[in-house]
Amino acid sequence: MATLARTLNGPVTHLLYSASGRLYIVVNKRDLYIFTGFSYKRLGTVAEDIHVLADSTFNDKTDLFLGTANGIYTLNGTTLRYDPASDTLPDKNISSIVVDGDVIWVGTRLGLCQLSQGQWTIYSTTDGLPSENILSLAMLNGRLWSGTGDGVVAFSGRRFNVLNKLVADKISVNGSEVVAGSLRGIARFTNRKWGQLIKPPGNNLNSLIHAGSVVAVASEQGLYLIDINKF
Repeated sequence: MATLARTLNGPVTHLLYSASGRLYIVVNKRDLYIFTGFSYKRLGTVAEDIHVLADSTFNDKTDLFLGTANGIYTLNGTTLRYDPASDTLPDKNISSIVVDGDVIWVGTRLGLCQLSQGQWTIYSTTDGLPSENILSLAMLNGRLWSGTGDGVVAFSGRRFNVLNKLVADKISVNGSEVVAGSLRGIARFTNRKWGQLIKPPGNNLNSLIHAGSVVAVASEQGLYLIDINKF
């Protein structure tokens, strides 16, 4: 029987395996590490709880974006620093980040924010969002998917298309499919329609990943794998 050695002390709260093959780990909500293949290297500690890690492989200026309870941090090489662009956001409590080349999308409780060429554009209910409480973000085939407090929304660059009333704390994309949900239920969007809503296992929903024929749900009780055909 193999023995699993404990290599990091404290609860692991976030994981990100980047497209460049780097494994980033958040411990104790604020400590950022990278796994080099042989050992763990501590990159730094931020002042607020980290809510999200965003891969920036296709952004040539930054390696990693971190959304926290009080703004955005960036990682360049081994340098972790606060991004002063956060100071002009309507809300610095960051729920989600998606990087699309040089365009950065940020979800907050007070709207959807787009950073392009150094300028912020803020989208709200007056622009077609069903709710300004942005819970999750994902990019699929050039369309931005947003999980809000009042439904899942797709944005092609011109208008917001409200797809359902599902509250989506987490969104995962795989190929042409989207899986979204919260503790209230998880649903799959494929062939331009939503499948049935199923109740997720566990008492919370820390992470949701759609990989191949399964949907992986991470909770405080453990990792659950759900057959995609059940949706």
